[in-house]
Amino acid sequence: MEKVFIVGEKRYDKASREFRVFYEDSSNAVTVGTTDTTVYSVPSGKTFYLRSLVVNNLAGTGITLVIKDGTVGKLSIRVPADGSKEITNIVGISFINSVVASVSAGTAVVTVGGEVTEL
Repeated sequence: MEKVFIVGEKRYDKASREFRVFYEDSSNAVTVGTTDTTVYSVPSGKTFYLRSLVVNNLAGTGITLVIKDGTVGKLSIRVPADGSKEITNIVGISFINSVVASVSAGTAVVTVGGEVTEL
């Protein structure tokens, strides 16, 4: 007999109307510039649900951070000059490609946290 251990948390997913297993996952801090930069690569056949976002603005001016699912825009955030912003308890933003980020000027360090589940 084979034993299977589920490391994630099984919860009801309202969108699919099914129970799914969710696994916590996150990226390392990634430096992002004015061109698209992959912050987190979503594993094939999985969905990544964004739950937290930390942005440290290294530019001497205020910036706008744009988060995309591949090429599709998902979220825009203003961050003050030399400031940072932390957003937690995010609900309803999912990615099936890659979490891609860019800033309007200068550079920023971006970290994403969330959960991964089957499509």
